[in-house]
Amino acid sequence: MQHSWYEDFDKDDGGYAVLGVALLALLLHEPYALKPFHDWYAKVFKMVQDSPIKTPQLLTAIMAFEGFFFTHKMGFDSLDKETKEATWRYIIEQVAPQPKKKASKSPDKKLPA
Repeated sequence: MQHSWYEDFDKDDGGYAVLGVALLALLLHEPYALKPFHDWYAKVFKMVQDSPIKTPQLLTAIMAFEGFFFTHKMGFDSLDKETKEATWRYIIEQVAPQPKKKASKSPDKKLPA
């Protein structure tokens, strides 16, 4: 399995995950400070709508990865690496697999130069 962004959840972040959660909690009642988060999720949901993967499957996969991300951020991540990797593989391969690319048809005749 190729290294992907979600595999970084397992790395030691030196305590920055907890710091990020604390800062986010301080900003919960400051709408201007949360605007970048709202904007980011709006882009994610637009990407979902434009994706060739069906919306329910892709949203399920995204929200599952969000769960991995936030349980790590909150310090509740108690799953072993093998279980997480097997679950990530299942999400990618079974819940929201990439659509098969259509084989491009090669012209039988050469085009004039």
